[in-house]
Amino acid sequence: MEQQLINALMKLLSKAGGGSLIKDLIQQVDQNGNPKSWTPSEVSAAIEFVTWQTENFGTAEATAIIETLKKKYNLSSGTSNAIQASAHENLPEAPGVHGLR
Repeated sequence: MEQQLINALMKLLSKAGGGSLIKDLIQQVDQNGNPKSWTPSEVSAAIEFVTWQTENFGTAEATAIIETLKKKYNLSSGTSNAIQASAHENLPEAPGVHGLR
């Protein structure tokens, strides 16, 4: 079950512009040649890698993700206001207890 969560989060991260981070992560921790099934030592190494990436995430990383998303979804800075307005209207209702955020 945990492996399914990891794989789903990897897909989401990739769609959100973090594909290069995923590639780096897999290169750093893959020991068994199967990036879809992680050993305990790979999970431990991945936690260290993600923690380091999180602590050192900055302007360069954010810029790379923004540029990736602009290319991937054919966006320009002029389209962001229109997207923000329509995206807010199309958001699904939050799951769980309402009002707790």
